[in-house]
Amino acid sequence: MFKESKESEKIVDSVASALTILDCFESAPSLSLGDIHERTGINKTRIMRLAGTLRHMGYVAQDPATGRYALGPKVHSLGGCLSKSYLNIKVLLNSFMKEIVEETGETASFFVVHGFQRLCLVREESKNAVRYVINEGEERPLYKGAPSKALLAFLPEERRETFLSHFATTQKGYDADAFRRQIVEAKEQGYASSMAEVSPDSYSIAVPVFCGFGKFYAALAVSGPISRYSEEKKEKILKTLSLYKEKFESLL
Repeated sequence: MFKESKESEKIVDSVASALTILDCFESAPSLSLGDIHERTGINKTRIMRLAGTLRHMGYVAQDPATGRYALGPKVHSLGGCLSKSYLNIKVLLNSFMKEIVEETGETASFFVVHGFQRLCLVREESKNAVRYVINEGEERPLYKGAPSKALLAFLPEERRETFLSHFATTQKGYDADAFRRQIVEAKEQGYASSMAEVSPDSYSIAVPVFCGFGKFYAALAVSGPISRYSEEKKEKILKTLSLYKEKFESLL
């Protein structure tokens, strides 16, 4: 028997398409009509209609001289509201990160996609003299490392392919097929790992973090020197990350 979807589970196609257009600006400050079509696959006529609505509502701006689109003032206004609430959440995140470090003995980091990089939003360093070091606000390559694999594995397929195609044409020595296999593996097992990828003497283990509606949000990672790595420690880290992943998701 056909079962009707709950109203809360239904997706409005036009709204989803409009938000897909807004998502394009995560990797570029301004885009032409052709750029948006290439990134989304949406018909150009439809993009013009949707962009016109977004422009009318203040979510998109258009340069009259070039016709290129950019994010509008409404997005920046909402971003300011988000920043205020983020400060409150960050206090709780920092508390959780300290607990992860205490339980694992290694550095804990929280990453999101930013352009063609991954951005560290929150981190807590290990108390050990030899440790993995990263600063909040620092960017790392999105084409290698466990957090990158965890981030890419759970992105919408079309957006992930845009990133992989970009890396294949811009990064020397980049093995697209091997990296793609690692991303598939990360999605299948629910976590990603790396050894000596970002730096020659460090390892990293990362899990995806989702917000309250199941939308992919970020990657939570634990990193440290290879000299302290073992399969036993890996299992302990995965158990800790699984626990705190749930705590993070309850906040987002």
